[in-house]
Amino acid sequence: MSTQRKKMVQFHVESQDYFVSLATSLGLIEEMIENELTNLKHVDHEIKQLSRSLGKVSSDLVFLQENYTIEPKSA
Repeated sequence: MSTQRKKMVQFHVESQDYFVSLATSLGLIEEMIENELTNLKHVDHEIKQLSRSLGKVSSDLVFLQENYTIEPKSA
């Protein structure tokens, strides 16, 4: 993981919005997949499952954001 990426993750953890940030990113990916699926005549079952799974993970992350905080491990 790059230093810049680590700083970004740490920023979101310290801001206590890491889970919802991940959920938002996954939601955008899910939306992009869904938009592409509507343009295809034949869609594999696996692709539909992937899109549904992203939605479930996004919901899980929102639940975590609302109910938990990330604490650093003790050294």
